[in-house]
Amino acid sequence: TVNVGARSELRLVENVMEGGFIGWEFRTEGGKDIKFAVYRFAPGTYADGVPLTGAEVIVESAKAGAGADVVTDSLLNLKGGTYILHLDNSYSMMTGKQVSYALFSGGGGTDSPAPSRNDIFGDSTGNADLRLDIAQRAIGESVVTGVPTPTANHGGGA
Repeated sequence: TVNVGARSELRLVENVMEGGFIGWEFRTEGGKDIKFAVYRFAPGTYADGVPLTGAEVIVESAKAGAGADVVTDSLLNLKGGTYILHLDNSYSMMTGKQVSYALFSGGGGTDSPAPSRNDIFGDSTGNADLRLDIAQRAIGESVVTGVPTPTANHGGGA
């Protein structure tokens, strides 16, 4: 779980090979929402702090995660590049948001086809441990759970 401060953002940065995938789950605590979007930069063109305006928009920014709902989705068979999963709380003037998340990525190349959504997230029983175990076996490359990457900007705003 991380705190995305008021007037702040968190960028989860993943490099994905051609044909790879990204999967994510997140929820906010206390019935609060946060804006979420996914952006892509061509290989070698992203640097920490670069404005997202120059990126390809993969998932349009929209408020999500209000209540106890878990937001779960994935993108399969992607173009290679740097993908930014953007949690944006810049619209909230005084309220920070507690966000729990899991991010899965991998695949690509001819020897490692992308798994199905069911491979990433498991069955519909809601068993997070099962989903994480399945994802770790299916992916074997990158599983991040609730820890911002070193390039994440999670601010401290007031």
